[in-house]
Parts: sequence; C-alpha cells; structure tokens
Amino acid sequence: MSSNCSLKLLDEKIAPSPIRHFKWSSRADILALAYEGDLELRRLNWQKIWKLSAPIKEAKISAISWKPDGKSIAVGYNSYSSGRVVIVNVEDHTKTRSLDLEYPVTCLNWLERTGLPSQNPYKDESSKFFLKLPSLPRKNEQFEDQSCDTESANFNILAIGTEDGTLLLFAHGILEILRSNTINPGWSIVGIQASESFKTFTVFSQSGTDSKITSFDTSVLENYSLEIQTLAQHYSKLLNLNKYASDCLKSLEESWEDSLVEFDNKIDNLAKSLPKDTSLASDMLELLLFGVCSIYTQSFLIHQLTEKGLTRLKQAIESSYSNMEGIASVNLFTAGQQLVYQCCLLLTLAKRREIFGLLGLEYNPALYAVRSVGRFMTKSNEMLEVISLVMKQLEAFFRWLHLSIYCLNEEPVPADMEPLNMEEIQAVASFIHDNFGTQMDAACSECEDGEMDDIEPSVKNLRLEKVGQYLRDENLVTKLEIEETVIENILTDNPELMKVPGFFLHNKDSSLLQEQKNVTKAIEKAFSGISRQITQSVQLSESFQIKSANVVVHISLPNDQGVAIATYSNDYPGFAYYELVNKNGVYILSSGLFRFQTLAIEGKGHLRANIVDLEFYTNEILSLVLNDSEDETTIYSQISCRSLRNHLTMSKMITFSDERKTIIIEEQEVDIKCFDSSAISISFRVIDKFQTSKFAISSNRKIAAFAGPCSKVIKLYEMEVDEEDLNESSIREDFEMSSVES
Repeated sequence: MSSNCSLKLLDEKIAPSPIRHFKWSSRADILALAYEGDLELRRLNWQKIWKLSAPIKEAKISAISWKPDGKSIAVGYNSYSSGRVVIVNVEDHTKTRSLDLEYPVTCLNWLERTGLPSQNPYKDESSKFFLKLPSLPRKNEQFEDQSCDTESANFNILAIGTEDGTLLLFAHGILEILRSNTINPGWSIVGIQASESFKTFTVFSQSGTDSKITSFDTSVLENYSLEIQTLAQHYSKLLNLNKYASDCLKSLEESWEDSLVEFDNKIDNLAKSLPKDTSLASDMLELLLFGVCSIYTQSFLIHQLTEKGLTRLKQAIESSYSNMEGIASVNLFTAGQQLVYQCCLLLTLAKRREIFGLLGLEYNPALYAVRSVGRFMTKSNEMLEVISLVMKQLEAFFRWLHLSIYCLNEEPVPADMEPLNMEEIQAVASFIHDNFGTQMDAACSECEDGEMDDIEPSVKNLRLEKVGQYLRDENLVTKLEIEETVIENILTDNPELMKVPGFFLHNKDSSLLQEQKNVTKAIEKAFSGISRQITQSVQLSESFQIKSANVVVHISLPNDQGVAIATYSNDYPGFAYYELVNKNGVYILSSGLFRFQTLAIEGKGHLRANIVDLEFYTNEILSLVLNDSEDETTIYSQISCRSLRNHLTMSKMITFSDERKTIIIEEQEVDIKCFDSSAISISFRVIDKFQTSKFAISSNRKIAAFAGPCSKVIKLYEMEVDEEDLNESSIREDFEMSSVES
C-alpha cells in the first residue's frame, strides 16, 4: 500500500441543508444526498439532477442504498412508529415501488451476486414477438417498461432491516423472498451483509448498549439464484403490465368524462328550465313520436343548442368515444395479450414442482391468475361492444336532433339527410330512456308521497350508464344481452371441465374495473407463498454479543469466504474489526480491537485524534476519518485488512443448529501507536483546518466527499492521483484556505 492516501481537491461546495446521509453511485459520478426528508442527486460538478420530496410531511430519511447497476436508489423513510421504503428510478426520479412497513426502517443494503450462468433455461423471449406497449392518449412519451431484465442485470437483493428486528429481502428490489422477525426479536437491525454467493447472511443488531452479530444459512438463495431471479422478472413484468392496464382504465374514464362535460351542462340547463311536473325524458319522447314538445325544449333546441352548436357537440362526443374505442381495442388489448402470456409462463413454471414448488410457487394460484386475466380480457371485449352500440345510438340521436331543429324552425330538411328508420327510432328511444330518465326515476323512487315538489329537475353529473358502469368499482346495472355460447353451456353442465387451464366462466355481473382489481389480487396471491417458503428454509445460527458501536460498516470477503465488519464507538479511542468466515461448513468468528494512541505526524507533532467515521474502500482496505479537535485537523487513513487479520483472535467455531444461544465475545486489544507502524499497514492524508463529520467514498469511481461539522460544507476529492497532480492540489488547497482566512 502506498505510504500516502493520495487525494486531489476538486471543489468545495455548500449543501442547501444539513446532510443526514450521502452515498456515491458505483456506476457514475453521482452523489445522493439525504437531508431531513428530501433526497437530492448531484453530479461531481455539483449540477443538481433532481430533488425528491418526502412522501408525507413528517417523514425523515433514515437510510439510502444504490442499486448495484446504479439505475435505481432505495430510500428508507420513518414517520412516527412506521416506515416506508421507496425505490426511485434515477433517470426520471419516478417511484417504481413503495413498501409500507409496520416499524421504522433502520438499515438498507442492496446486494449483488455475479457469475451466474449466461445461459438461462427460463429466458423470457416475449420481446421477440410482442411489440412495445403503445403510449396512451395525452401522453406523448412511450410507456417505459421498468421490469427487471435478467439479461442486463446480475441477481441482486434489497435487504431491509427495521427497528423491531424484522429482516426483509426483496429480489431485484421488487419480489419479497424473505420476511423474518425471529433473528433477534426486539433488536434494531443496523447492518446487513451477505457472502458473495448469498450462501450466508449476517445481521448486526443493537438493543440499548448491547450489540450482536447473527448469521443464518441461506443456501436456498445460493442454489436457486437463477430461479428466484426468473420469478422476480415475471413478477416485475406482471406488475408493470397490470399498471399499464390500470392506466388504460384511467384514460378511458378521462375520455368518457370529457365526452359528458359540455353535453351534461347543456342538458342540465334544459332540465332546470322545465316545470317540475314535466320530465325531460317524457318531453323528448313526445318530440320523437309526435313531433311536438314543450316551449322550453323548443326554445332550448332553437336558441341555445342551435344547429352549429349541435354539430360541434356531436364532433366532440364522437371524438371522445373514438378515443375510448382506440384505447380499448389497441392499448388494453395489447396489455391483455401480454398479461395472458406472462401468466401462462408462470403456470408452466408452477408445473415444475421439483424446482419452483420448493420456492413456494404453487399451481392453483398461478392457474387462478391465468383465469383472472382471461375474465379481464373478456370483459374488455364486452365493453368494446357496448362502446360500439352507444356510438350507434349517439349517431342516431344527434341526427334526430338535427331533423327536429329543422322541423321546429319550419325549415326544409337538406336532401342528403334521410329520415330515421324504425331501427334508429328504437335506438333513440332507448338512449333517451337510459340516459335522461334514469336519474329522475331514481330520485322519484326514493321520495315519499307529497315530496315530488322538492325534487330539483336536474340531471347534473349525467352518466352514459352503459359505458360508465364498466369503469366503476361496482356491479353492472345494465348488462349486455349476450347469448350463451355452446362452450359456456357445456361448462355449466360439466363442472369437472373447469380443471382445464384454458376454461373459465365469464362473470356477467362484474365491471371492467372490478376484473382489473381481481387481476391485481391474483398476481399477489400467486407470488405470496414464495416469501413464506424461503423464510421457513432459513437456518439461524448462534448470536455473538460484541462491543457496543455507534457506526457499523460491512462488506463481503473475497472468494466467498464470509463477511467483514468494522465498528466504532464514541466511548472508545479506536475501532473493532470482525470476520465471520465459512470454512467447509464450519463458521469461525475472529475479532480484534484496534486502539489509537498519540499519533506522531511529520510537521504536526503529536495529535490526539478520534474516529468520526469509517467505511470499507474495498474488501481489503478499510478507510477511516479521524479529527483532532485541538488542531482542527482531519486525518484520512487507509488500513490494510490483511494486516488487521494477523492480529485477530479466533472467538468460537459454530455450526447452525435449532438450539440457539448467545456467546459473549471479549475482543483482544491491539495498540496502533503511530501511522508508520510496521505491524499495521497504514497510509494517511492530513486535511488542515477542516473538521469532518462524515464521509462517502467510491472505489469504482475513485472519488470521495467529506462533510464538515454542520454537515453542510462538502469537499470533493479525486482519489489515487499521481504525485505531480497531488502537489498541484496541495498548493491550490493551501491558497484556498488562505483566501478563506483573509
């Protein structure tokens, strides 16, 4: 190791608020800064990328963790006695996932396993024959598929620890695969780390002044990484497609409501102008059948609605319904096709009980998901038929109004406008009854005798019921008359045929929104057994009570040996270092305390420095930041983990068993008298006239950030620079310090 931690000062910046947490992305020069409740991303040149406010006013950020590929970031929020984890897409800062937890979030760590086979036997080939989901009306951008991709991402797990000791693992940050509160019930989890292959997970937990290290065997994650990754991919795709289907329903509702705004207002004005003993429906029907109507309706049609106004209204409504027809036949149908495909793939995986059955994927819930999507598609086609029917009724209704206006004005009817035939008259009569009579009839039926005079003759909030009822979370009022098919009759007479996966009975009473919600429930139910099954397969080890700590950092040891943990406490002038190693199934915990004495530094004399923060630079280098309060000096040092390993004491050999107990560890102390000690391999860098409160480093990007005492002043450094650049940086830093003093 070099005798000097080379740091080149790049810039000094001021944060808008005190920083609670900050962390570099491993894939880009982007720094995530967590303030009280806001998250901000900035580039190395301090350009702000975006800022995300807290989901609720009282929420405070308790932890952040980058996804290994740098495309997402997980943010832990605490509000009173509950917690929430939000996963944010870095590119556009949209929230892709939100997890509500019963207890506050205390720890987040997004872990990655590399080296999985490149050939995936469960590879999803749907992108080869399915087109991208088309953009919805009023949204010019293409719908972004944010589902995880096994081809471009290694298997990764988001680990979450809570204040009550609950450990949660989410494959790709989206599929829950483990939920356990039996590791250390009531102990707050402050650190989670896994071995490189995910064979073991190690949890660092605290309760008051006591601290524990607990490991558990997760061989199921090691042995079935590819299968769990496949399940996470399917779950992510299904959620993404179902969200798109939900957005389609919202767009349908918006188009449906737009078609009613002007139409509703005009009809409402007419209804208010009628006498209380006259209903709009009866007046319209008299005009249709006998060519006469009240003076109020006549005045409305001639002077308020007018022929030109009717033409504009007709075009607006037809345009809205045309949009609805396009959304249902293109957007919703495309999403439904892909939902069916993904559910059928899931059903195929569920049939392999010897593999996916061990992971908790069951056949019956997967079959229910297939049938739920089938019913959703059937209901979508049914609504499409209703839209077509209503469009025909509207066409006849508006043509009849045009003819009526000409007749009431005693003007000749244009030659190209033919009179209504009997079928069209029936369509207009049905339209009037369904949409103008329903509101008034319902109001009358609810009134007692003698109260008719109090009814306001208004049809405000008019609903074209035949279409609108499909977009409400309630059973249909007016059902489409569809003759039962031969297959439906056969299924009704032979219920045993319902065991065939492709058969299902159509629910004629439910709305489209209800069927979409059933799809959501079916998807969740199909994957609900995975977390339960994997949690049951986890074996816990004994717990090791160790020295109390204020800060805990951890990293995987190379070659899948185990994990390394480093801690420090405010009441101890040094740090503790632990290694939990797996050797042929036997687990060995080695530990040591490393205490700093007076530090002799050339040009500075003897300094009494205290540790303020530490972090692993790599799995073989531990970085520490020390402050000398008297000299106002920060010392950044790097210590070789290999040299620390030579001074560790083997504490206990353990194996996993059902009988758990706590072993108290007495760490052996090792004095670090100065930085040029031959016993401990150390390099350092002194930062004059600056006191550090916390720091963040990135070995991949070779950059570092040091926060000042109030966590607002930030110094940005480039690491591992050449000696010539280092000298220039030192001159510039001295000049900047002199300028600040003057």
